[in-house]
Amino acid sequence: MTEVSLRDILPVWWAYFWRFFIISSIAGALAVAAVSFGLGLMGVRTGQWGFWPGQVIGFAVSVPISMWAMRAALTRHYFGVDVRISRR
Repeated sequence: MTEVSLRDILPVWWAYFWRFFIISSIAGALAVAAVSFGLGLMGVRTGQWGFWPGQVIGFAVSVPISMWAMRAALTRHYFGVDVRISRR
């Protein structure tokens, strides 16, 4: 097995990070806005709940996006380095 250096892992990390950060930020903001708008139309006062509903919605949206971003990052080819996952 070959030793993994920072130079090898940095492109994989960056491919994961930018996908996750950008997509989850946009999707989380849209989801929170949609839920807040819907609750506002129903007359629910969300100010009394604090920030936790938005945090829960943001977390629920970010989990599948993080899995997608990880899969996308691990299936790419990086400057002569391929990432392989194998079962023992």
